[in-house]
Amino acid sequence: MEVRDQTGAITVGQAWWDLAPGENATYALSLNEPPPVKMGMEHEPPANDFRVLGSDHHSVDLARIAVVRISMSNVSGPRTVVFDNLRLGAGGVL
Repeated sequence: MEVRDQTGAITVGQAWWDLAPGENATYALSLNEPPPVKMGMEHEPPANDFRVLGSDHHSVDLARIAVVRISMSNVSGPRTVVFDNLRLGAGGVL
């Protein structure tokens, strides 16, 4: 996932999870948060029932988000993917 603000600042989150046909999953990308190592952790902190994407922790202007890009890799053959309920939550979690 890539989030870009109107000034061109970009932050990127990524993860690798396999989804079975018909499976649903909820993902989160923390925006403008310090890297986990600065908080004494090795990885992104858990967030309830979300699958948390690893982030590069670059800051973006949350009031001026211009682009949210979601991509997938290693997809073989045609697929139907539904993205819904995109939202910016408390603390800048997308």
